[in-house]
Amino acid sequence: MAYAAGVSTQFDSLQTFGPDPDAQETAFEAPPDDERIWLGELIGRGGSAEVRAAVQPVLGRQVAVKRPRHDAGKHLPRRSLLREAWITGALEHPNIVPIHDIAYQHGDPLIVMKHIEGISWDQVMDDPADRFPEASDPLSWNLGILLSVCNAVAFAHSRGILHRDLKPANVMIGEFGEVYVVDWGLAVSLDDDRDGRVPLAREVTTISGTPAYMAPEMGLGRGEVLGVHTDIFLLGGILHRIVSGRPVRNPTDLDAMLAALPTERVPIDPTWPLADLLGRMLAPRPADRPASVAEVVTTLRHHLGTREASRLLTSARAKLADLEKAVAREQDRLAIYDVYGACRFAFLEALARWPDAPEGRQGLERSALAMTRYELAQGDDRAAALLVSRLEDPPPDVVAELARLRSERQSREGRLRLLASDIDPQIGLRARVVVAATMALVWVGPPVIVGLLGLRGYEREVAIVLPTALLTTLVLSLGMPWLQSTRMNRVMLFAVGMSPALAGAWIAAAWLAGLPPEVASALKTFAFLTMVTTAGFLGEWKLLPSSLAFLVALLVGASRPDLAPVALAGANLAVVANAVIVWAPGFFRKT
Repeated sequence: MAYAAGVSTQFDSLQTFGPDPDAQETAFEAPPDDERIWLGELIGRGGSAEVRAAVQPVLGRQVAVKRPRHDAGKHLPRRSLLREAWITGALEHPNIVPIHDIAYQHGDPLIVMKHIEGISWDQVMDDPADRFPEASDPLSWNLGILLSVCNAVAFAHSRGILHRDLKPANVMIGEFGEVYVVDWGLAVSLDDDRDGRVPLAREVTTISGTPAYMAPEMGLGRGEVLGVHTDIFLLGGILHRIVSGRPVRNPTDLDAMLAALPTERVPIDPTWPLADLLGRMLAPRPADRPASVAEVVTTLRHHLGTREASRLLTSARAKLADLEKAVAREQDRLAIYDVYGACRFAFLEALARWPDAPEGRQGLERSALAMTRYELAQGDDRAAALLVSRLEDPPPDVVAELARLRSERQSREGRLRLLASDIDPQIGLRARVVVAATMALVWVGPPVIVGLLGLRGYEREVAIVLPTALLTTLVLSLGMPWLQSTRMNRVMLFAVGMSPALAGAWIAAAWLAGLPPEVASALKTFAFLTMVTTAGFLGEWKLLPSSLAFLVALLVGASRPDLAPVALAGANLAVVANAVIVWAPGFFRKT
């Protein structure tokens, strides 16, 4: 029986369904039986019953009411209507219309049920998108509805109930896609332990059902042959209507149809979707049909998955073609990865719905290989290695190119590590601090001692430079293994080692040229100034303040030759102190 849509406005004149909040408490008492239901306009009418819109005033909600017909001599026995209510009320399932109550009016039972604002399936089956925009694929949409119907029927079977009148007209589709199996008036019980409210299948002695969909055994009028297989045939009839566009049969001679029914073999076009399943569900012999509705559900879900997977594969193939074009043209890297991500996602989604989907694995391989070659061309072996890990059998040329790029990168990184180590000021720091502290004694001691001895002229200069050079050579010889570890240490080694040698060379040149000792002293100090400044620029710029000390010593020695040794000693002490201040904190941080 149809449950028409659009009845929500028939009680618009009612301002409220509930009692007046300002009324006395007695207003909340239950109304008399005759006032429990307010009947509204007709929704639909069957052979011996009708459905009307109604209101339950106590709850203030719209409902649908099924009651017997009394017009045109039609009459539905009360017990038959009550049985339908008892059966439906016992089957609480999301895809079965809930029964709210059984009321009475003028002695007639009123079956109060959920009001469905929707339309019967048979009215939208051929063109569902006209009513439901999401149904862009009619076959998939209808199969989805059939799955919901199967769920309701499987639940009923688990409670020992057969529907016996499954057809599109007995399925309601709500405005929001809700699916309800209705009209359980022909339902029977397979269990003998019921309370007598539901007729037993084995007691059926008449032929009942819808001729266009009836199972062969239903035409025998013998209840003992009915079973789960009967509803499975009816579900097959609905599937036949979905894939072929017409019911199982359209009889013009009912007697002839019933006579042929027990042995009838429904013709199945092998090109139809789900033709194998349909042939089994509509098999004349119950034993040849699927053993349960669950088996039907499994096949339907697999088909829907493969159908959706096929759609995704079509999209994925197009994206794969776009990816290969983008890689060939070496388009923007981000744009290429966007296309690859969409392509890979489409293939993975297809495989999730259909693990054995043709081209699914191959598509993933092709897309990953295209990206691998792209990254190899970009010289990025790490990204290429990640992509290669997604390939089951990488081509030999890809493996060889990846190995070559990896070797080049590792060699390059090795050189960079050596360079980073070479310029790391923390490496060799202790050696520099120890040498600097030692040089404080080596460079400061001789000038002080010579100044105390009162030596003058070239004797003074030789007495300063010669022991300084010898002691410096000794210290550097001992520290040589540690002072060659980094560039900074090598610069220090050069500067420290060359300073006394250069000073000695200047003194010798001045003596050979016949210059005064004062000039030799100034040239010696200038030699130290030059080397300290060079070491600052080439090694540790934080030592450059020491250059200022040697510049002062140079000026003092030139203007006051008698103070030259002391000025030089002060400059030497300054450079050592400068080095200790710069490097000592790091010395104590080392472990």
